[in-house]
Amino acid sequence: MAFAVRTTENAAATRTFGALRIERRVLTTPARTIAIANISSVSVGTHVTPKPKVLFWLLALLFAVMAWGSTRPDFSWGPLSPTGFTFVLGIIMLVFAGLALRPDDKTHYLLISSNDGVLSRFTAPDRTFLDEVRSILTDKINRGDGIYFDQTVASGDALVLLECPFRPVDSTLCERCGGYVKLDRIEWSDTRENVAQYRQRVYDSVSFWQRLYYIIAGNAYEGAINLHLDRSGRPKDQSPSLAS
Repeated sequence: MAFAVRTTENAAATRTFGALRIERRVLTTPARTIAIANISSVSVGTHVTPKPKVLFWLLALLFAVMAWGSTRPDFSWGPLSPTGFTFVLGIIMLVFAGLALRPDDKTHYLLISSNDGVLSRFTAPDRTFLDEVRSILTDKINRGDGIYFDQTVASGDALVLLECPFRPVDSTLCERCGGYVKLDRIEWSDTRENVAQYRQRVYDSVSFWQRLYYIIAGNAYEGAINLHLDRSGRPKDQSPSLAS
């Protein structure tokens, strides 16, 4: 049995951003290759590292007072008498004042989460760069024009698990892109029926007690109703499909 993975395509087939490369259907990074169809969310943010500005201002004030005091060693009200130590204290005061006035460190990042639960984080000094990457990826995911279908053939136990709605299966491996794809994003190639909806239809077609049996006592071979298999996975006598 073959199913088709529905992916979207953008007019810009390949774009390269530093270590990131957006190709027709995959995003290539230094660590891994992510199928565009396998991306669940893309976001851009800025992490701000706060500085102890209050502490810096207090230290600058302290050294300013010390520098002023060093000009009056005898605590008189006469003319100021700065010394070399006064200049040293003044320089330290300016250093702490500069630290207090310096903007907070900002790190711009791009977060990409995929359907397999992996979260990838990329940083860049320019947020505009990351916004452009997010825009292109979002466009590739959401646009409805230029739809392509990658076909994958399911057989053996993999097909049994797809056919059996009484086992918790929410994604399957796409042999073309190498990533896991949610069942609500694939469809049977012959009927064009969504696989997740198909499983729900089969599940709803049996009675409560039959569901209870398939979930508790039955195995996946029996639960794959439309494959007509016995408990050992061997074909049994043909009978009308319960989900036809």
